[in-house]
Formats: sequence, structure tokens, C-alpha cells
Amino acid sequence: MFVDSTRTVLSQHHAQVRPRVVLISGPAIQTGEYTFRLDPDYFGNDSKRLWSGITLCIEADGDAIYKSAVQELNLRKR
Repeated sequence: MFVDSTRTVLSQHHAQVRPRVVLISGPAIQTGEYTFRLDPDYFGNDSKRLWSGITLCIEADGDAIYKSAVQELNLRKR
């Protein structure tokens, strides 16, 4: 989704692109464009101090009018 400069209102004014999700780190495997699953064979999976979550990056390219956007997400298991 795209929001305005206040980050509280959805915006219809943005580059005509689809955001993409990139797996940065953590015990996950990307299974589809926007879907992931836990990777049971991930190196360090048993060390809860080192691998308590996954980090994703949401990226959207810009165009001649709108700049690109990047948002990092860190998802942690409670």
C-alpha cells in the first residue's frame, strides 16, 4: 500500500509499480511473490538468541514523478 506524507492516509498518487518483498535474513524460504514459510534447515535455527525473527525489505521503484520507496520489516516470534 502507498500512503501520503502524513503516513496515515492511503494514497492513489504513486508510481505505477507493484511493491516487491525481499528476504534479507532469517529462517524463512520465499515460496511465492508475497509468501514465505519457515525453513527448518536454516543454519542456526536452534540458537534462539541469534535467530529470533526474519527481516524483510519491501521495495517499490519510482518513476519520473515519484521517488522509490523502501521499508524494512523485522518479524519476531514471541
